[in-house]
Amino acid sequence: EISACLVGSEMCIRDRVNQLADDKVWEFLRDEWRRGAKHTQNTLVSARVLPQKATRDTVARLLNAGRLHREDSGTGGRGGAHHHLRPVQPIVTT
Repeated sequence: EISACLVGSEMCIRDRVNQLADDKVWEFLRDEWRRGAKHTQNTLVSARVLPQKATRDTVARLLNAGRLHREDSGTGGRGGAHHHLRPVQPIVTT
């Protein structure tokens, strides 16, 4: 019984930490988007909002949750990413 409670507590803590990371990255991208800056996952890692692995995990969660979209940036240039991450305002239902 006690071990089940501890596992539940650890999951709750992990979920809260993930939510804080998700919000931090999403808010950074939203603020950057508003000022006209567009980021790829690599430029987001370079911005050091979170450590590299945490940034990549967070982007994956935000994409899966529909809070980020990958938008095509067109073609051309010297390779690399041809898309950027666009923050999507969550829809609040009542």
